[in-house]
Amino acid sequence: MNVNFGNVIKDFLKDFSLSSSHGSVMFDSKILFMDNAVPSFYSCKTAIVPVNTKNLYAIYFLNADIAKDGFKDHFTLADNSVSYLKNEGLKIAGEKSFSVYIFPLTTDHTESNTNLADGEKIDPLMETFKMAG
Repeated sequence: MNVNFGNVIKDFLKDFSLSSSHGSVMFDSKILFMDNAVPSFYSCKTAIVPVNTKNLYAIYFLNADIAKDGFKDHFTLADNSVSYLKNEGLKIAGEKSFSVYIFPLTTDHTESNTNLADGEKIDPLMETFKMAG
């Protein structure tokens, strides 16, 4: 499947009202790493940075515990499969059974995403991502 990463990211940023004059954005988020069906949750600042072209983006997670726990703290979307569940979050699919879910905590969406750490919303969201591709 040929995915235009730029359009996925642009839709995500627009829906969550995340924008800046220079293209890079930083926002509070909850991150879920799924590695062999084992969840690991983190709260952090997430930065999305355009790289050289309008359709290549780098994503950085600003929390030292992520790398300390053995997870990648940055991704380029050209190297990974990405999908967006409208008004919920991004999914970055890595190798084998590894995925990362990014849930922004914006003023418009905070209430719906605040219970992520206790798993109340994660299972339905992951099922929706699986069905979406």
